[in-house]
Parts: sequence; structure tokens; C-alpha cells
Amino acid sequence: LVGVRGVGRNVADEIIEEREKNGPFTSLHDFVNRVDAKCYNRKTLEALIKGGAFDSTGYTRKQLMYFIEETPLLEGAAKRQKDRDRGQVSMFDLFADDEGSGFQEDVPAPDGVEWPKRQLLTYEKEIMKIYVSDHPLTPYENYISRITKWQLGDLAERTKEIKSAVFVGMVSNVVTKLTKRGTKMATFDLEDTTGHVECICFKYEENAEAIQEDAIVKIKGKFEHSDRGNQIMVFETETLELSEEDAKPRQLRLSVPMSDFDQSKSMRLNRILKSYPGRDGVVLFVKQSDGHKFRAELPVTVDAESPIMRSELTDLFGYNVLTA
Repeated sequence: LVGVRGVGRNVADEIIEEREKNGPFTSLHDFVNRVDAKCYNRKTLEALIKGGAFDSTGYTRKQLMYFIEETPLLEGAAKRQKDRDRGQVSMFDLFADDEGSGFQEDVPAPDGVEWPKRQLLTYEKEIMKIYVSDHPLTPYENYISRITKWQLGDLAERTKEIKSAVFVGMVSNVVTKLTKRGTKMATFDLEDTTGHVECICFKYEENAEAIQEDAIVKIKGKFEHSDRGNQIMVFETETLELSEEDAKPRQLRLSVPMSDFDQSKSMRLNRILKSYPGRDGVVLFVKQSDGHKFRAELPVTVDAESPIMRSELTDLFGYNVLTA
């Protein structure tokens, strides 16, 4: 809880003490009525919501923010808190636990409407400093693997230099400064779903359009390892505009004549496909003697780019079964 920006140790201790004393919080309404209002404010609640602390209640973060911004939830909780501090017991306090009393708080049901994924993750990183529930690049992993062979997490343990390569990731923590020559340079982090690496670009003005916070970029550069750590010396950058089409999984398409497809080959095909797991679907076309094709989507996902798997499939049937 202390890792959520805006939530201090005292607030966290108060939340934990109340939770352990009277059980888990069932909703945001339950939370604001049970936790001492003097130990948190609107910004604290907004941070907890954006960081995902209330996800366990079943409400979306968008709906929770609506309760904060568009309803008198906090004002009502604050008033009840002041009444308690003055020793005044309200009808709400007396009868809220009695069904049918008419004094229970009307808590709206979850509506299931959430922010767009990118917006949700942007808020999450703003509050937590890291992506927790997902990463914006996750849907595009297949597309990115066609552009670069390097995952940034693999570079963490690498000690050999890469003289020139293409790297893809999301830009964060951009810092610009002047060099001794009076030109602008930039340092920034490049991250993907596997890790991150520090980058340095001495030609910032030529690459300023791409080196922006949260931009998804393709970089051509040199990977270096030294006592100070790993870094990429950036030569060129290019912004990648990723679309829904780029997020779609690829398919491995196999075409086999019925005469060449028996039970033995079917079993061997299954073993080969399961040996190379990935995110790509597999579609099998079996051509019948009358020219018609039987199409089946197989219940397995593979790494469609694996050259070893492709070679084994060719060896199995004696010819190339892969189709575009």
C-alpha cells in the first residue's frame, strides 16, 4: 500500500488495522464509512483506485472514479465522521446493519464499464511507477518479434557488445540536457514486456519527435556493456503506430492432401506442434480427392516463426506444407 503514490505509512496502517479488525472492504462506500476520514483525502482515494487497490471489490476503476467525482459519497462519509467525533449517533449508524430498516446506504451495483486499456495502464503507471495488471505492448508481442530478434529482458545478463541492431519498446523517463558542444542529448529507458534498458541519444534534435514519454519506437543502435551497466547508443529512432490489426495473433497454415494424412502422421504432427508453444494459432487444410478442402482450427498455439518447427514439418510430410 505504501508503494501507491500518495499513500503514506500512517494511512496504510489505518487501512490494515480496520481490515483486520472488521474484515475485507466490500466496496468503496464500505471503505469510506469504515476508515477514519482524517487519515485520507480525495487524492489518496484516487491513487488507490488508479493503482488497482479496489479491484477486489468487483467494481471497475472507471466506476469507482465516478463515485468520487460525481456523487456526494465523500461529503456524506465526512459528515458522518464529524457526527461520530462529536458523539452524535445517526440513524444510519444505529440501523445500517438491519435489513429492511431503510437506513442502509444505497450502493450501486457494478456496471462493468472500464476505461480503455491504454488509459487504465497509463493511470496505473502514473500511480505505481510500473505497469502491474498488464503491459501496453503485450497485444503486439508477435508483431514486434517480426521487427526485432531482441527482447530487452534478454539484454540484462548480456555482456557481449551488439554493434548494430534494431530494438523495439516503449519510451519512459526521458531526460534532456546540453552537451559541451551546446547540442541537445537525451537519456531514456526503453521497455518491453520482458524488461528495460537505458538508452542514450546524442542526436536528440534529429530524433525528438520519437523520443517522447510512452511513445512506442523502433530504434537502431549499439548495445554496450560496461562496469556502469548496460545501455543502447541510439543512432536512429522511428515512432511505431500500432493498430488493432497488428495485435491480432498470426496463424500457421498447413495444407496436406488426404492421401498423405494418416493417423501416424497426425500423432507426430501433434507432438511437433506442442513442442514449440507460442501465441500463434494453427489452421489445417486437408485436400480431398474431389478437390474440396477440409479446414480445421487445431486446439494448440505455436511459435509460427520457429525455423526448427518448420523444418520438422517439412521432414514429416516430405515437402513444404506451409501456406500463406
